[in-house]
Amino acid sequence: MNKIRLLFFFLIIVTFCNAQKVPDSLLQRSYDKLFDLYNSGDKLENTYNYAQAYLRKALGDRDTTKILTGYYLNALLCKEKKRLQYYDSILDLTKYYQDETYPTAIYISQGDFYYRKKDFNTALDYYLKAKSTAEKTDNKFLIYNSNCFIGKVRDRTKDSIAALNIHRENFVFVKNNISKFPSAIHLQALYALANAYNNTQVLDSALYYNKIGLELARKTNSTNELHLLLLNDGTTQYYLKNYGSAIQSLSKARDYFKKINNKSNLSESLYFLGKSQMNVNEKEEAINNFKIIDTIFQKTNDLLPRLRDSYELLINYSKETKNLNQQLYFLNNLIKLDSIITTNESYLTNKLIKKYDIPKIVAEKEAVINELESKNTINKKIILLIVFVLMVVSILLYLQSVKKKKYKERFEAIIEQSKINIQKQKVVEQDQKNDPKINEKVKKTINVPEDIVNEIFKCLDKFEAEKGYLNTNVNIQELAKNFKTNANYLSKVINHYKKQNFTTYINYLRIDYVIDELQTNKTYRKFTIRALAREIGFKSSESFSKSFYKKTGIKPSYFIENIEKS
Repeated sequence: MNKIRLLFFFLIIVTFCNAQKVPDSLLQRSYDKLFDLYNSGDKLENTYNYAQAYLRKALGDRDTTKILTGYYLNALLCKEKKRLQYYDSILDLTKYYQDETYPTAIYISQGDFYYRKKDFNTALDYYLKAKSTAEKTDNKFLIYNSNCFIGKVRDRTKDSIAALNIHRENFVFVKNNISKFPSAIHLQALYALANAYNNTQVLDSALYYNKIGLELARKTNSTNELHLLLLNDGTTQYYLKNYGSAIQSLSKARDYFKKINNKSNLSESLYFLGKSQMNVNEKEEAINNFKIIDTIFQKTNDLLPRLRDSYELLINYSKETKNLNQQLYFLNNLIKLDSIITTNESYLTNKLIKKYDIPKIVAEKEAVINELESKNTINKKIILLIVFVLMVVSILLYLQSVKKKKYKERFEAIIEQSKINIQKQKVVEQDQKNDPKINEKVKKTINVPEDIVNEIFKCLDKFEAEKGYLNTNVNIQELAKNFKTNANYLSKVINHYKKQNFTTYINYLRIDYVIDELQTNKTYRKFTIRALAREIGFKSSESFSKSFYKKTGIKPSYFIENIEKS
């Protein structure tokens, strides 16, 4: 308690030493009235007086919760450096005094401070802290407030599913507490949810919530929220390729946000308006809109990452019109935008997939500079390099086409061979068993008694007919034992007669079997390579693929793909 008293004493001294004189009439007002006057203050000086009056009154009453609020209201009016000092002081105080509102409100304010600085990663950290402290006090409204800001940061990343989940949760909360919120909050929740559905391309849901929002905004005369929802609606219509409807909604949104100087929403309106105009052959109008986006970026140093390709369209247009100076200008600005995007760690959680990466843009920029410096000079090294690259690409394409042709021929040969393979094999084996000369030759060559050779042949026939080779654990010792012979005799017969060692013999039987099954059994074609390997006795997909390629000259995935096509 001594620490908190000392801190209170310090805060009181600082407040009274730095504060300007506050009219006594204000000190007689209630806290709620001073708070309302603060929120509705039309001049900074008046607003500051209301904040000072609130704090002086709270200090006089020694009401800790009100003191915290008083410092918080004053902090919002300070310059940036001093504002952070206020926040730190309030956080120090809340270490000794737990309040339902604090420190959550301070964490939200700190997050907002860094969000405005475009440090989205730090902002997100503070918003998450705010949510954590709000959950500890089970303050549902502060949890909702924290979630709103977290969703705001998520909207700027590629993590659109995470953003959608947050906005859906927020909307449900507002809907369940509709009587406690003004219509503006309800409309903002509708806008955020519809926007999240746009970003995840769930367009039927985006249309549904847009429609509800537009009806409510018109009913309540909510001008700002109406135009936010028109921006949403225009974006949805663009994605649905209803370009006429998109242009109509987006034009209204553009005019409104231009009027109130809301650069962020204006740039987004211009982007989707320009994209829609490009699709209805209004190219000049679209390019002019993209150029305004560039002007906004020069003033704010900030653009939503999804607006990035407006620069690519401007660069391509400059190429088409052979305006090299303009092309270089837009290339430089795209490099600048990419640098801003990639230095924000919040974007790096899900890396933006780019058509132009920075090295490519830099290379293109250098090419443009060279062309500007000497339009009529051809760089022989570049030409030679291009020729060399084209030659290499041509060779690679040729080799690829040869490889594809060879694979196709092998595939067709496998299909043809598989039709006769089983029957032919049985005929050959039967002939060899019935021909004494053949058996005599075997006996003399491998030094195995004739009756044992014939018996092994019969056992192998039965083994193949019963598909014993599909057993994962089959091995030569167990098989010889089942055949009532020894592994040495069995190995010699397979090596001489099948022209394969035991492992290859088993694996090739499996390959022949799976080739036949893949042609006739649709279920097999739905298996993964790993599942297919296990199904026919292989212990791993690698050994299956290796054996398949060794026997057929193609990979099993290629065979399955072409079976499906045929």
